[in-house]
Amino acid sequence: MDRRAMAKRRVGVARAGAAAALMLVAPALAAAAAAEGLEPATPASPEAAAAAAAEDRYIGYYYPPPESEETYGPRVRTLPNATERTRIAFLTGLTNQMLGNGYAPPFMIFAKGAGSRTIILVGLDDQRFATLYRMRAWLAGLTATARSTPVFTDIGAPPEALTFLDLCKLLGFEELVVSDGRALSHRIRLL
Repeated sequence: MDRRAMAKRRVGVARAGAAAALMLVAPALAAAAAAEGLEPATPASPEAAAAAAAEDRYIGYYYPPPESEETYGPRVRTLPNATERTRIAFLTGLTNQMLGNGYAPPFMIFAKGAGSRTIILVGLDDQRFATLYRMRAWLAGLTATARSTPVFTDIGAPPEALTFLDLCKLLGFEELVVSDGRALSHRIRLL
């Protein structure tokens, strides 16, 4: 099998693993609600980055200070029964799928903060999350995976109206930080 075919297979397997993890939360997805859309990313000022670093103890440990951030207005509300245990179980399922694929995972994803309400996604190679556009493209891939499962159709909303970030909101996550694990990170706050 040539490199290109192997890369395509890895992407397919990673997406299948993400789909399986998304299926874990399918029964709980019943509370879709209309909300706001995505605001464009804005560069974080040096003052804002310093203030964020003062309140975010994970800056400098898991990722560098975010160079940009945005606010996403999810189209769903947090499920009333979403707990820290639910959030950790979801990410544990996703991680176990990636680790069971037989090759090094492309990123690590885990929860931190009070109540495990922050998702941290760190790339494990030098290319995958090298730019903000690649970070967003990876999130779009997670959205495509989520839309290919019955999870979103079961809640009655058109699948094309929901994103991976909406799933994060359903589970009670409040923010997501994506980093290349070296020099770049981006924060997405979920309203």
